[in-house]
Parts: sequence; C-alpha cells; structure tokens
Amino acid sequence: MMKKQVGMGILLLVLLVSVWLFINHRDGVSKRDQENDKEAVHHEWVIKWKKGNPDPAFLDTVEVLHTTEEGVGGERMLVRLRPGINEDDWEKRWSTDEEVEYLHPNLKYKVEQLEDSTVGGVASHLYFLDQINAKEAWKSVHLPQREKPVTVAVVDTGIDLKHSFLQPWLTTGSNLKEPANEPQDKYGHGTHVAGVIAEVLRGFQKKKNVTIPIQIMPIKVMEGKDDGDVYYTAEGIREAVRKKADVILLSQGSWTYSEAMADAVTMAEKKGVIVVGAAGNARIDPQGVIQYNRPLYYPAAFPTVLGVASLNAAGKVVPTSNGGAGVDVAAPGDEIWTTTLKGKFGKDSGTSFAAPQVAAVAALIRCEHPDMTPAEVRNLIRQTAKPLGEERWDLLSGYGRLDVKKALTTTLKLDIHEPNDTKSKATPSLPNQRFEGAIQGRTDRDCLREHIEDGGTLTFSTQAEHRNDLDLSVQLEEGERATYHGSELQEVRLSIPPGDVTACFSTKTEKTIPYRIDSRFQPGPDMYENNDYSWNAANIDLPRGFSYVEATLHKKGDDDWYRVKVSKPGKLKVQVGVMTPRNDPVLTLYGKGKKKGQWDKKGDGESEEATLQVSPGIWYIRVSDYGMNIVPTPYHLFIHYDVKS
Repeated sequence: MMKKQVGMGILLLVLLVSVWLFINHRDGVSKRDQENDKEAVHHEWVIKWKKGNPDPAFLDTVEVLHTTEEGVGGERMLVRLRPGINEDDWEKRWSTDEEVEYLHPNLKYKVEQLEDSTVGGVASHLYFLDQINAKEAWKSVHLPQREKPVTVAVVDTGIDLKHSFLQPWLTTGSNLKEPANEPQDKYGHGTHVAGVIAEVLRGFQKKKNVTIPIQIMPIKVMEGKDDGDVYYTAEGIREAVRKKADVILLSQGSWTYSEAMADAVTMAEKKGVIVVGAAGNARIDPQGVIQYNRPLYYPAAFPTVLGVASLNAAGKVVPTSNGGAGVDVAAPGDEIWTTTLKGKFGKDSGTSFAAPQVAAVAALIRCEHPDMTPAEVRNLIRQTAKPLGEERWDLLSGYGRLDVKKALTTTLKLDIHEPNDTKSKATPSLPNQRFEGAIQGRTDRDCLREHIEDGGTLTFSTQAEHRNDLDLSVQLEEGERATYHGSELQEVRLSIPPGDVTACFSTKTEKTIPYRIDSRFQPGPDMYENNDYSWNAANIDLPRGFSYVEATLHKKGDDDWYRVKVSKPGKLKVQVGVMTPRNDPVLTLYGKGKKKGQWDKKGDGESEEATLQVSPGIWYIRVSDYGMNIVPTPYHLFIHYDVKS
C-alpha cells in the first residue's frame, strides 16, 4: 500500500508541475521545436500488400521510392504522398483496405553520436574481454572447423572495408540505398561495431594452424546518425537473410513499434537466423538529466531478439542503458576500444558496443552447434550469463553479464528457469515477451510472474506438441484464480487490474512437455471511448481557466476526439503531455467550418502544444500517435481557456 501511495504522490506532483509549466509557457516555436520538426520525413510511408500487385488507385496517390517483392510473400513499398493529397483521409482509406497487410509512417531509426577517436595503444583499453570471460575461453575452447563459415551481418552504416584489422574477417555485403556502391562506412558507427566483434573473435585466431570459421558481412542501410529509417533497416534484415547470414546485429533502433520491423524479425526467426539488438541509450536533456532510460528500443524489445544492456568497467549497469521488457543479457559498453575510420582505433560508449559482444558469442555457439535453433542459442546465452541481482531476471541487466567461456562449454538445459515450481520462485518477466520451458512429469510445476503497470487485457498463447496434456493456473495479485486446460491454452484472455499475475503450468501425465508461451498486453479503453471520430467526440466542459483529461491510446490506430464549446472569443491553449517515449503524440485542433491545424513538431516522448485565438462555437481536439500504435501508458490533455478581455 505504501508503494502505491508514493507512486500516486509522484504522479500528482508531475501533473501539478506540468500544469504550472503549461499555463506559464510562452507562446511560440522554440529552437528545439525547430530542430525536431519532422515535416521533412512526414509523407513517407511503408506499405505491404498481401498478394503483391498494388491497387492502381493507390499508385495514383504516391511516388514510389523503393519496392521489393519476394515470391508470394507480398510486395513491400516505400512511398511518398503526392502534393495535394490529404494525409489523414489517405491513411484511413488505405490502412483499412482488405489487400493491405500493414501501412505506417517510415519511422526514423538512429545510431548514436560517436565519440572522438583516439590513436594509441590497445591492451589497456580491452577490459571488456576480461569482464565477459573471453580470454579464458580463448585458452580452453577449441572451435570445430567448418566448410561453410558462420556469418554475422552488421546492419548499420557500413564498415571501413580497407581497415587492416577488419579485412581478414570481411565478406561481401550490400549497400541498400546505393546498390551500385560498396558498403563503405563514411560515418564510423558500423566500423566501431564490427571492430568489437573482431576483438572478441581474434583470440581464437591466435592458436597455431587454426582458422576461425566466422566472417562479418556489412549491410549498409544508412549514411550517418540521422538518416536511418525503419524501411531500409527492415530490408537490411531481409537482405542479410537472403545472403545466408547466421547472425544479424542491429546496434540501432527506435522507441516506436513498427509492423515492418516485426515482420522482418519474424521472418529471420523462421529462417533460423539469430538476431541481436542494442537496448538503446537514454535520452538526456541539455542539463545532463536523464529524461527516459526505459523501455527498450525496438528491435531489441521484440521477444525473438536478444536485447543487450550496457555495463561499465566496474560491472554495473550504465544509468543511460535502456531497461525494461526485452533485456536478455548485459555486456560492457562503456569506453570500448575498437576500430575507427581510416585504419585507426578509438573508444566509444553505448549499448551499440555491448551488443556486438553478444553477436560474436552467438556466432561462436552456431560454430559449435550448427543445428541449434535461434531460441536455443538465446536460451544458452541467458542460462550461462552471470546474474547481477537477486532475481534470475531483472529489467536492467536481464539474466546477467555475458560469459563467453560458459556459453561455449555448458550444455543447454531443457528448462533454463528451474527451479520455478512455486509462486515465490516464479520466473519474473514483463508483458509482450516469450517464455520457453518444459514440464517434466506430474511432479513438476513451472511458474511465471508478470507485472502489469496499468489495467487491461493480458493474453497468454501457448504452443506445445502435447498441449492437450497441459494445465495453466493463473492467479492475480489480489488472489483471484482460474485454471485452463488443453486447447483453451491456445489463447487465454484475462481482464486484469494493475499488479502481479502468476501463471503456472502443470500436467497430470508423466510426459516431458516442452512449451512456449507468448504474452501480449493491451490497455483497456478509457472513460471517453468510443470517441474515434469527430462525430462521436467526447464532450469536455470548458470553464474559464483549466481543464484536464487522462486517457489512453488503447488500440492500433486509435484517434481520440474531444469536443469543447467556446462561448466567447478568447485564447485556447492545448497541450498533450506524455510519460513514455513509446508515444509520439500528434495534436489536431480546429473549429467547426474552419481549416484543421496539426501540431507534430517534436519526437517520441515529448509533448505537443497549440495556441489559437478562438471564436464562439464548437471546437474539436484530436490526440493520436504518429506511429499509430497502442500506447499502454496514459497521456494527459491540458486545456486552458482565457476569455478575450
């Protein structure tokens, strides 16, 4: 109870400060607003057709920037709207077309600003090799020789193809934006990342008459830190799969969910490719204060991607390393010595340089165990990580610090979560993740504990060869319990309040039953629903002074409409405030019979604000998400109305 009271007190304080800042904020566009102006990237959209052959009527409305088709898998396109096309009407028309699998904005992906490179010695800067137990692995592990080398694809800014340290490891890659050119790195990020992979591998190469059967493939999808996007990154994953990569490394990303990225990651998993992603780095304000350091970036947050957090030289999680659902392991990421452009070396920091260490270990495991599935490789890395806290999993470091030697010398357990037979020993997790285990006879019980921040619908989907022999008992924090059997486990939907949910598997047979359970969470509708259109907008009282709304974008493509009645001429000031970078709010405001105004100057996790001189009549306010995604965390709509004196 005390924890809940403290949480409510903090939330109230945040709201009071937000109200004060909102009312006292000067009108106008700040320099930061201008720097975050997204107008240049609006009107680019990613679309996938279910059966290819785009509708000619659709093609009349767009300029096709890029297109690709793979057999019967449907056609994917990057398009830009033609001048004069109303984006709102266009999106509603084509996102609901029965031939369209998905349609969403071409979200921007980024890599971090690089630190200055420093030329100098190497040995004193390679602390990370000791911390992840790589040097011990070099001494004791003997890799088998292979006819076909294992390939790690680095989907990034390219790689310095002439760097002498990297050249022995490189194989032919691709440049997706400029196919006629080599994937030569001009910015440096991909070169930094590749150097970390090579550094982990090189110790095995030192052994006499041993050739390491691992190579690095550059897949260039961006030039620098600001020109990445979800379309080309997703296509980079597909290109790596086409070129027979075994491991794909993504030291880039965004807080925003994307169906195109989810589609590409799912395809890689089905093709047997291991995907590793950096957890992402916190957003820091100009005063050096952390604004957000959770949740994880996508694609690291996807359940089939190994999400990697960052540690410092003392083995502690770096405060700027993103945490949350999807963190699997941690590796050193602070001041990592690696390759830089023009054949030089330097140091850099961030989760981008922790993730390559995990990618290198995934490749080494694939060398030793070529028949392992991506899920088995992920579980072996999790199983052999050294826990950094009391729980077997936590939202900062996942299962713990990467251990190269253990990962290469340990046999994978059938169930890495044991013992978890009771509620008190339940494996901790968060929604929207995947959990693999095995029930081993009638005396075994496997328990999973998920924490839910806000009420809504939690869905458990279980896959198992002998699912009909499984039982699933679910208990809420308040004690309410239900049990599901056999085919019911295909989809168990629960309406739940905030708190912990414990799910326990069991069987009445003596069988050993491996299983996989996926959880999905969807927030519940807020008190203003159904308000998806202007004609059924929720009425908001507009007294002189201040009004406040708390609501949730609870479904895909949710538009929340509000209607206010202005009785006298005055000034209407509207702000939508958010408390998560999963939300990139878009604010629309207009009077009946007047032209719509749209405010979307800032990025994910930042508020949008509009000020208008208003005349008497009905005025409409719409709140939506730029990525058109479900956002579990509520937003806050502040409305301030002053009568003209």
